[in-house]
Amino acid sequence: MDELSAFKPLRNKLKQFSFDSVLSSSVQKLHKLKAFPIQEVAKYPPWFLLLLIKWSALYSDPGYRRYCHASDNDFDRLVNQVHELFDNVRLPSQYSNSALFLKNTAFQQLLFQIPLSSSDIGRQILLFDHLPTKPLVKDLFLECTGFAVSQFLELSTVLASHFLTSDDINISSAYFEPLGIASEVVLHFLETLSLDISGLKPFLEGEERRFVSFESTLFAQTPLKQRPLLRFKDKDRYVCYSPNLLFHTVSTLMYDKLKDHAAESFSPEFGHIFEQYIRTGLEYAGLSFSDEKQLQKKYPDSLVVDFVIPSDGSNVLIESKAIELSPLARVAPDARVISSNLRDSITKAIKQGLTITSHLSKEGGSRESFLLVVTFKDLYVGNGRSFLEHTPAGKEIEEFIYDKKLDANYLPFDHIFFIAPREFEWFLFLVKEHKVVPAEIIRRVIEGEKRDKKLQFGQQLRSMFPDMVRPPSFVTEPCDALFKRVEQKLAAKDQL
Repeated sequence: MDELSAFKPLRNKLKQFSFDSVLSSSVQKLHKLKAFPIQEVAKYPPWFLLLLIKWSALYSDPGYRRYCHASDNDFDRLVNQVHELFDNVRLPSQYSNSALFLKNTAFQQLLFQIPLSSSDIGRQILLFDHLPTKPLVKDLFLECTGFAVSQFLELSTVLASHFLTSDDINISSAYFEPLGIASEVVLHFLETLSLDISGLKPFLEGEERRFVSFESTLFAQTPLKQRPLLRFKDKDRYVCYSPNLLFHTVSTLMYDKLKDHAAESFSPEFGHIFEQYIRTGLEYAGLSFSDEKQLQKKYPDSLVVDFVIPSDGSNVLIESKAIELSPLARVAPDARVISSNLRDSITKAIKQGLTITSHLSKEGGSRESFLLVVTFKDLYVGNGRSFLEHTPAGKEIEEFIYDKKLDANYLPFDHIFFIAPREFEWFLFLVKEHKVVPAEIIRRVIEGEKRDKKLQFGQQLRSMFPDMVRPPSFVTEPCDALFKRVEQKLAAKDQL
């Protein structure tokens, strides 16, 4: 049975139950699953519950002859039907390679498993408030949202913290009154992150039309990530679907808004800011390096990377790519879609790495090199070898090596990793706080890959260095400072 046929009984059942009852049961569960308790998650996967909310909003029919509120038993039966539906999706063995299945599953599920950290807020403060040297990004954000960057960061941090530190499923505009921010600004902020019930269905219908198959909608990240609150404006009440979902929305929302609003002007400028973020991290770790300008001067008319770090007789290359996979590529069962989506970023980064290692080796330098490509969001495509073996990019890189007469042994494909900022920060923490040299960290990750292949560099870090991985101070301190300012505001308000 195909997925759509398997879905029809569940869709018909959802017509019978009120949206309010399915919403209430799902949200209560999602908040209880905040800490990702494994046994409960196995029974009530958060991504299943978010699918139920979406489908209930789309298909609940008050005119249905047996329309009623879903009881606890009714809700459990609905969840079981979602389990049965996923029993009918294609198996990993039915993909052209298992890496595609892992990618699709990771985008659907891992946002609920990634540890939530103040560093995710601190990183936004760095990228959008502290590091920009030109007014473009802040001006664009004000233009597309109506908020100053600093104001938005303060409101979003307080919002996320409320749901992460309490058992509430609701919030009101009155909660923000002690901050001393005008009520109309707070309301506009909450409206930016929410939809009311009348707007929810057309929004979800539009999101469904973006995908070419029903199967893709099953694995797509929930569209509720774009609007993680449900608005009951007449009651000044905003329901948070999932605290985990809200947190991850907030942690990339400024980037998402700006890219949607003005990609052509924002993306180049943000690329420079993201490179500066990498530099800030390397300086925090006390690492010496050659940067892009120095490399361009040394190797004119050549591809170069952003940074080269000499380490333990080796070279660690760092290339920043402020990119993400498109929504369609995240769920694509075809490796050609992924390769095409990443051609101008990841594939180019590999070419840059191969070229610069060739230059370094000709100068009598180390023959051992590693390449870390830091991307703004997770890609879930494995390491360099996995990416090149499972996508058409592999053939393109082979042709590049042949045409340029390069030696691929200078940069073996299993020495290439695509890492998100969180993983890059953990890497730097090990260097700074535990005095582990960069090359040794990567060597241990490579050895770990040989024994137990993992999808992410960070998974290997946590395995190879148990209880040693933490967010570094250069991203936690901006968030700590913001919390302190908020506390001072609240304390001053209490004294009035």
